[in-house]
Amino acid sequence: MSEKHSMHFIIKGAIISAILFISNAGFTQNAKVVVGGNSTARDTLKANVISGLSLKITGSTTPATFDSVKVTGLSGTGNRTLIVGSDGNLKVGNPVPLSGPWNDFGNTLTGTPTNPLEWFGSINTFDIIFKTDNTERMRITSTGDHPGNVGIGTIAPEKKLHVVTTHTTCINCPSATHEGIRLEEQTTYTDAQSPPPSVWDLQPLGSGFAIKKPNENPKIFISDAGNIGIGTTGPTNKLEVLGTGKFTGDLHMIADAFVTGSVGIGTTTPSEKLQVNSGNVLIKGTNNFQADGDEAVLYLGDNNHFVKSVFGADGGLMFGTFQAPQAFILMQGNGSLGIGLSGMSQAQRTATLNEYKLAVLGKVVAQEYVAKLSGAWPDYVFNKNYKLKDLEELEKFVKAENHLPGIPNAKEMEKNGVSLSEMSKLQMEKIEELTLYMIQVNKSVNQMNKEIENLKAENAKLKNAVTK
Repeated sequence: MSEKHSMHFIIKGAIISAILFISNAGFTQNAKVVVGGNSTARDTLKANVISGLSLKITGSTTPATFDSVKVTGLSGTGNRTLIVGSDGNLKVGNPVPLSGPWNDFGNTLTGTPTNPLEWFGSINTFDIIFKTDNTERMRITSTGDHPGNVGIGTIAPEKKLHVVTTHTTCINCPSATHEGIRLEEQTTYTDAQSPPPSVWDLQPLGSGFAIKKPNENPKIFISDAGNIGIGTTGPTNKLEVLGTGKFTGDLHMIADAFVTGSVGIGTTTPSEKLQVNSGNVLIKGTNNFQADGDEAVLYLGDNNHFVKSVFGADGGLMFGTFQAPQAFILMQGNGSLGIGLSGMSQAQRTATLNEYKLAVLGKVVAQEYVAKLSGAWPDYVFNKNYKLKDLEELEKFVKAENHLPGIPNAKEMEKNGVSLSEMSKLQMEKIEELTLYMIQVNKSVNQMNKEIENLKAENAKLKNAVTK
């Protein structure tokens, strides 16, 4: 705020009382305005800007012409600005660190490159405005939340650089090409043919934003919904690529991804929809496969056809079949294989596969079956010291027990099942025992036949003797 002071005008040696407003900006307020003086004073104080003009002193009705006007009694350093206020009074403004006029054909600055003594700008709180054809084109703000913002096409820039393109369009109007910002790099080779300039436009497009080459379709487009399109201006997903994509590093996706072409990992020429070279595929499932019961699933065709891995001691690897989702092939962690065990509970399946390496709930057909047995094969039946039951004893056992000796009865088989290897050995034992019985019977029959032949011979002799 300025203050009103009574000053002295010295007019060729005469003192006239006058009114002068002088800014109380840190220098002496008891200043004097001296009108007149020699040329040395004019040149030194640079006060000849009003030389030859009429100066009217307050309280005087007759204009007077003076050689020069100067202000004396100031403290501090630096030039001052002489201002004529809207009320007609003279004011002395803050120091202006200009050593001379600012030339439109170039200026020589003093000081240092980082701290020059001369500069271009303002010393008050007004914005700096640049105009052409008397129309504002650019503005640098002086006040507000973020002073120093640059606005092109706007009087209220909200960022350090705020560019607004204003144009009117219609159905038959040519498309606007002046919006946005253009970046251009020109390279000149002194020993070879120079390449064409590299030119890129950053500009609004519709309701989105585009990065493009001049007069070409956008290379990258960002919609107002935040979707990014590469090769397309209508992305419907967070990232949509129209064309071939290549990643030489890691690719992390935490949401859905849609690919209409083939995906190659470790290869640029995938022959299938997904091809992985020089690496493996790891599927950890919904819960990252870290607690009992966690599943990692690969579905093939539909959710009835799958390869599923289940975490935990009761888990394993499952293969979905062509029936209901519960019908599957299960390979347990201990290497046991179960087929069609969906009718069992988890506990029953685990117990079964802990006892048997192959469990099948249903019929099995095979062209050939080979069992590698453990233990002695029943050839011991043919040993001389093998005690073979006589037929009378065998007959008594069968009549009493209703099954052969050493063979499980029906109730035991229904409860525990039949071990094919054990049953094969028992059956072979009975076959070999039966062979021994047949040998015994055959010997008996041969003996009986000899005796019959002997009887026949004796009978014939008796008949001959009788007839004689």
